[in-house]
Amino acid sequence: MTDVLKAFERITNPGEIVTLRYRWDDEEWKRTAMMEGDTRLPRSETPQYQFEADRVAAERTEARRSQETGECLVCAQYSAAPRGRQ
Repeated sequence: MTDVLKAFERITNPGEIVTLRYRWDDEEWKRTAMMEGDTRLPRSETPQYQFEADRVAAERTEARRSQETGECLVCAQYSAAPRGRQ
């Protein structure tokens, strides 16, 4: 991770690439991806969480933001959305 962060200091031009010495030990994932194609689910506006605890934590954060700003949950999500997605 340190090498990656240091690379940001060396990059001076947009689009410049810094090659690091790290490689995947096992590149079987590349062959699988090429042979089986893209098996990811279609994108959706509905949040998906790997674990139930992640969903609960996200909902608590949204509720806390709503309480702090005095906005309803829908309004709080709207005002927190990245520009261009509102």
